[in-house]
Amino acid sequence: MRFALKGLLLAGLLGGSIVAQAAGSIQGMRFGDWGGNCEGQMCYLQQVLSQGDKPLLVTAIGYAPGKPLPTIIFDLPAGSAPQQGLELQVDAKLPIKFKGSCDKAACRAGFALDERMLHQFRKGSKATLSVRLEPKQKPVKLPLSLMGFTKGLSMLR
Repeated sequence: MRFALKGLLLAGLLGGSIVAQAAGSIQGMRFGDWGGNCEGQMCYLQQVLSQGDKPLLVTAIGYAPGKPLPTIIFDLPAGSAPQQGLELQVDAKLPIKFKGSCDKAACRAGFALDERMLHQFRKGSKATLSVRLEPKQKPVKLPLSLMGFTKGLSMLR
């Protein structure tokens, strides 16, 4: 799963790579439930939800070059069905619906956070990502902690 995320970050999602101006400054740092990672000049926040010893959901957030708002990327297990739609909900706010795609190695989804969603992330305590882990299965809600998000994101700028 880590290699799939690396490939996604290197290829860039939504028109650009995820980078931080102070590349390398957050490598290995912890911000609540978020970890700081850098690969070359690319830095991002990452949170991993595991099931046993296997990652179930890897979430990365960072800034694409020249973009004022961050991009969020979800790396899901191969065989899940993000093309059927996902929902991201912060606390009790209305969820955002979006779709993802899969290749042979993994499934991914992501989008640029708008001001409203960014505000919810900064003020919220938790989020859930509803996704089908198998095509004919009902969606499951995967938790995403927002503890430390604001501090970590501020370190990326």
